[in-house]
Amino acid sequence: MTEPEVTEFVKLSVDKRLHKKKVIDLEIQKSHEKIKEIADHYEVQLEELKKACYKFDEEIIALGEIPIYLPFDRFVHIYARHTSETQIGDRFSGKTVFQYKYEDILHVLKMVVNQDRQNIQEFFRQNPEMAYLRMGQRAIYVDGTYYRLQIEPDGSIKDFHPYNNNEEKEADKQN
Repeated sequence: MTEPEVTEFVKLSVDKRLHKKKVIDLEIQKSHEKIKEIADHYEVQLEELKKACYKFDEEIIALGEIPIYLPFDRFVHIYARHTSETQIGDRFSGKTVFQYKYEDILHVLKMVVNQDRQNIQEFFRQNPEMAYLRMGQRAIYVDGTYYRLQIEPDGSIKDFHPYNNNEEKEADKQN
């Protein structure tokens, strides 16, 4: 690499890191009224969240006519809200949580999407402007758990989490 190429690479790396920090900080701010209290009361969870999120890059979950992928900002949301090790703040208590760690969530997401991959691709062929949504009684059942899944028309995963019980499925059905 030439010196200008190294300089450009460093600049892009720093910009990427700053963008990730901004997305993580915004998600943290959504979790509690007083940001100072979050730092005091959720120090361990914040460290776990940051450690996992900084190493994550957008990931392709399934290939097809419309590739299904998990963008960084949605990963941060899913990881911050739906894992017990990183759940922070009082605004999101009671959210359904994964019984898995960081790496396992991506594996489960791939299992869920791949189980329904043909239906997803067919849905987008017939409805190219609509989001694909499976929730409530239509949630996807994999390995003993029901999962809510929402995929935007561009293939980006907007929402993904487990249901802990049938009452949550009923609540989604009514919404």
